[in-house]
Amino acid sequence: MKADTFTLEQVFGLTTRYVVPLYQRPYVWELEKQWEPLWDDVRTVAERLTDATTDNDDVPHFMGAIVLAQTWSPIDKAARLVIDGQQRLTTLQLLMAAVRDVAAEVDEQSAIKRMASLLLIEDYLVDDPEQRYKLVPTNADRTAFRQAITGAAPHGKPEPDERDQTLSAYRYFLGAVREWAHDEGDAELPATKLKALAQAIRQLIKVVVIDLEPRDNAQAIFETLNARGQPLLAADLVKNYLFQQAEAGRHDVRNLYETYWKPFDLKPWRSEVGQGRSRRPRIDVFLTHWLTMKSEDEVSWQHLFDDFRKWNASAKPPVEDLLADLTDNARIFDGFDAYPVGSTEQLFFYRLDVLQSATAFPVVLWLFGPRGIADPHDRRTALRAIESWLVRRMLRRLTTKNYNLVFLAMLKHLAADGEPSAAKVSAFLASRTGDSQEWPRDEPLLESLRTQAFYTSLVRARLRMVLEAVEADMRGALVGPFTAWGALSIEHVLPQEWRTHWPLPPDVDELKAGIERDTVKHRLGNLSLVTHPLNSSLSNAPWTAPIGDPSKREALREFNVLMLNKALVDLERWDETSIGERGELIARRILRIWPGPDDDVPAPAPGGPASSSATEPVEPEAVPAVAVASPAPAMPATGTPEAFHGAMVDLYKRAKSEAGYNATYFLSMVSDMGGLETARYLLHTSEPSDGYEALWERGRLDLTVEAAVLKPRWRGLFSDQELATARDRLLAYEFDVDAFLADVAGSNGST
Repeated sequence: MKADTFTLEQVFGLTTRYVVPLYQRPYVWELEKQWEPLWDDVRTVAERLTDATTDNDDVPHFMGAIVLAQTWSPIDKAARLVIDGQQRLTTLQLLMAAVRDVAAEVDEQSAIKRMASLLLIEDYLVDDPEQRYKLVPTNADRTAFRQAITGAAPHGKPEPDERDQTLSAYRYFLGAVREWAHDEGDAELPATKLKALAQAIRQLIKVVVIDLEPRDNAQAIFETLNARGQPLLAADLVKNYLFQQAEAGRHDVRNLYETYWKPFDLKPWRSEVGQGRSRRPRIDVFLTHWLTMKSEDEVSWQHLFDDFRKWNASAKPPVEDLLADLTDNARIFDGFDAYPVGSTEQLFFYRLDVLQSATAFPVVLWLFGPRGIADPHDRRTALRAIESWLVRRMLRRLTTKNYNLVFLAMLKHLAADGEPSAAKVSAFLASRTGDSQEWPRDEPLLESLRTQAFYTSLVRARLRMVLEAVEADMRGALVGPFTAWGALSIEHVLPQEWRTHWPLPPDVDELKAGIERDTVKHRLGNLSLVTHPLNSSLSNAPWTAPIGDPSKREALREFNVLMLNKALVDLERWDETSIGERGELIARRILRIWPGPDDDVPAPAPGGPASSSATEPVEPEAVPAVAVASPAPAMPATGTPEAFHGAMVDLYKRAKSEAGYNATYFLSMVSDMGGLETARYLLHTSEPSDGYEALWERGRLDLTVEAAVLKPRWRGLFSDQELATARDRLLAYEFDVDAFLADVAGSNGST
């Protein structure tokens, strides 16, 4: 290694070309952090040259260091690779171009020539016009940079939303130099000032040039120096590390970069995204999840590069295989944002973001990858299980501090346990114990749902997410899917400030009743969703009022568009009893939306009526099915799953025509999950469904799913436990199962 101090005239005055390796990060220096301080320094040096009262006009100003290495090309011997300092060199070149162009405006030929000689090599000295440029930046910046160097760039002020950082820098310096040159209003002065500025740049601005020899470790030196200037992303360090390896191995670096890494240098990957309570570059977020998945070990985003280097040294993957794996998983990660609104995947990632549960991503990335769950329907079931575990724990107000350990353990379990499946995901979660890991069961969760003051104990976005899920679950196929995710406002039906228009009943202990009401008002039964304008208009209005006066009931009757509020307007009063009753209904619906370890629901069979492509649009699930264990092996069936699906649709039609019961919720389940999975789901709930009880009230339990699955044609599709559940449930409601089956046998009926 050789280090020496050079003026910019010595650095750029020869025919040496400085080539920034194409795998280096793009230009990222900014106005306040780098451009303005650099201009202040250069201007100060120039002003000393024009100030007759000072005698230190030849004192140089140091601008830091650059690290150069020999190229691997024997053809282009005049080129040097810029290992570090590319941001500084690029910025200085853009400043020189700006000085040249302002000098041209006042026809100051000396400054024009002095700057031009540092920007371009004379045509007669090069064989290829591409070799005219003293500095060759990365591919991403090359076009804009050359526009500035050749004088073809726009000369106006930078636009506030200008996307090209290189052009923005050039246009900033152009404006700053022009303003400084013309500041004193003397028509003769700009030429003098520009001549001094050109001299200062050429002779008084110095850099330390570290010139590496073939045996020097360029990567180690690069890492040591990377804290200067704009901090490097962890991804930048990873990229340099990989491509240094590729160059040392004599790979075609340009082809590797173009094939695998180039998209990572574009703004979508380098933009910052929310990660918990902080914001991080998207590429670093992805690399953290990817490395966690690959290493099956905890990765600290603060030490991402160190963790990557240790893993790479241990695993020793071929560099091209590693880059290909990165690219493939990046496509998967990118695809997480592309699922249609309302699909299982879109809702999972939306809720994962609301829950700020990024520690699940390595597992999810693995599930979508080549070693994960190939069947899209089974994979969706696995996602529902993970979502249920997260949501149920949130609703129970359990700690999140060990989530990273849980998902790391799951990752290792799935990777080591042969063929992955939703059933294995659910079984793993169901096996967790203790407050820090357990999957809450129905009874303790139901108690929390009944008694928790969720408005004050949950983050608003999470509470809204739960109410959105209830609203989506209440919508049948005829109502249409819920689409306003994240767009509605939480409304207290009984207002928080209730004392003006909501008096307590007479003859009660006002203090005790007031305390109880202040507690009840924040529970689920009193909370709903409305549009923001409707929320503002409802305010603290009374439930009912004389005709012509505002009331919540009439406003909801006129403007409500949600199923959550539909039943409210039929109530003459709204009080603590009403809140409790509605809260119970919402709580039990939440248990069905996010089933837990109590519900032994088998994984969906591939190829059934509900299976679909992972990317095709699907409506949000009325009730997600969560797998915990596979069902017992089924006996040979006369009927097929496809035929049973048709029987379930026919069951809906018969309930409507024969019993006057419009089971739109059941039809939505059948449409989304398939008839067989809907029946299995209902058989694994802890209590009969609302539809079951509605048919019981009409004296038509023969039209229930429980009765249907006992028919000889369908028995082979279900486990012995499922058949026993169906029989026991019917007998508990005094239904004569044996007589029913005798009638079926006599009529040879199946539906």
